[in-house]
Amino acid sequence: MIRNLCVIPARLTSKRFPRKVFAEVLGKPVIQRVIERASQAVTVDEICLAIPDNKANRELRDWCEKHKVRYHASKLNENNVLGRIAETAHIYKPETIVRLNCDSPMVLPDFIDQAVLELRHLNKKKKQADYVGYRFKNTPTVLTKYAAPEVFTYHILKMWESMIEHVTVSAYHEISSAWISLDGDPFCTTIDEPADIKKVEFWMTESSSAQST
Repeated sequence: MIRNLCVIPARLTSKRFPRKVFAEVLGKPVIQRVIERASQAVTVDEICLAIPDNKANRELRDWCEKHKVRYHASKLNENNVLGRIAETAHIYKPETIVRLNCDSPMVLPDFIDQAVLELRHLNKKKKQADYVGYRFKNTPTVLTKYAAPEVFTYHILKMWESMIEHVTVSAYHEISSAWISLDGDPFCTTIDEPADIKKVEFWMTESSSAQST
């Protein structure tokens, strides 16, 4: 049984930075670093990429097969990110889903585990929650360039999937959402445009240096 599924929506046709998932960050493709980080989370039972099933993304599908990465290729419009996530989840029918962005090579495995455990804790205490996300003060991290996971129930995803949008728009409804607040201010840990590569490499180098001291 897959209790917690990590879904990474990915494509090669980003308008600001096409093929950014294959851009190298300190010697590895962005998408490889995201998968490696996700695999370090102890609460994640399976990782699956949700990719568009079209010619423009065939290379990404080939990469998954070459590297033995699980994926679901969706025939939905590639801008329907929520639809791709939902189709992927329907294959596994997990209790919860972790959504990671494909351009977030610095996502922290501990943040994945913390959000998953918080969602389980809230529901064990009979406090209705279908979504746990991170935010700086009142700003969800998904509205910044800081990489943080989002965790939500399969139950709520089935209710959301009729909407063609990113998951988080629906999740901001406070009644069923819970938030983990982060200290300080957000900084760049995602690859949104080519200039972000140097920023992310700087922060990755800094964090590695801090851990070694």
